[in-house]
Parts: sequence; structure tokens; C-alpha cells
Amino acid sequence: MSKIPFTGVIKILDEKELWKFEVPNSSIYFRIILRTVEKQKIDGTMDKPRKFIVFDRGNSVCALILVRGKPNKFILVRQYRGGSNSYDWELPAGMRDGNEDAMKAVQREVMEETGFQGGLIFKSLKLKLSPGAASERSDVFYVETSMEARTGKGGGRIEEWEDIEVAFVPVKEAIQMVLRGEITSATAVAAILWYAAEYSKI
Repeated sequence: MSKIPFTGVIKILDEKELWKFEVPNSSIYFRIILRTVEKQKIDGTMDKPRKFIVFDRGNSVCALILVRGKPNKFILVRQYRGGSNSYDWELPAGMRDGNEDAMKAVQREVMEETGFQGGLIFKSLKLKLSPGAASERSDVFYVETSMEARTGKGGGRIEEWEDIEVAFVPVKEAIQMVLRGEITSATAVAAILWYAAEYSKI
């Protein structure tokens, strides 16, 4: 144990926007920031100012949705992802619109992607997705619902080029998909394993 209390002091001295792209007719944007930071080192002294390249696109929300039944099932979605160049199993998710409340954002995204409305919503996790280079944080909500709450078709918004497959996967099978490496999205892996640890009797 270190004898020097570490408080992790961070001072942002400057930020410059190097590049920005905004998706037309949406709140989606991507930008690169050059951030100059003076930070405290582990030994308690202040480091000299250093520059960091940061990828910023706002913050996101996602939902681990449990549909009650025999057996209980999770709702997983699958769509093409440009970053991985693959079709990936994920949780229903989306970006917050500026300072939009996270609860409102997750309700909107769940309806758009799955067609479900309402249910018991619990905030479970707050994740930093790639802290070495990206600013994005994701609020992960745990939702319990039933098939009666499905009032829409889901599948995403055509105007945002979304083409989303919706699947109802038994809880035990979803956990095995994580362990087999078939689900690799960070938020989905974290949330499903959180559920497995929190609710071990499934």
C-alpha cells in the first residue's frame, strides 16, 4: 500500500477540435479533440502537461431486457457494425441527444429497436467503453417486461439506416453465447455477466 494518498488531480489546460463530422438530420456526430492535460502522478507529484488525442461522439444508453416467461429470455439485437465490419449481437442501444436524460433516451431506443414500451426499469451499470482513446460512457439499464408490452414492430429507424434483427434468447443460452465468444459487444458482455452474478439462480 502506498504511503502517499493518491487523489488523481486532473487539470484540463486546453482543448482544440481537430475534426468534426455530423450525420445529416440526426443528433449523431463524431469529432477528434486534442486535449492538453496536467495530471497527478502515482507518487503524488504533478506531471508536466501532456497532449492526448480523444475521440468524442457523446454518451450512450443501452438496455438488458428480460422478458418474463418460461423460460425467461433476453432481447438481443443484431445489425451490421462498420467498426467491426460484422453483424454483431448487442443490447438495444443508442446515443443520448445532447443533455437528454438517460432514462428517457433508453426508453426511446428500446421502443425504436424492439417495439417494447414500459416495464420495470432499473439502472445497473455505468461503463467507460474505451477510456484510452474515447470519451463515450454508456448507462446500462436492466429492464423487466412481458410480451404484452410489445406495442410496436421495432427494427430501428429507416431514416438512420437501421436494419435491426430482434431475437428472444433464453437467459442461460445468452450467458453461454458470451462464454463461447458469440457475443463480444462490451456492453452486452458486461450486462449479461452482471446478471449472471447478481441472479445466480436462473
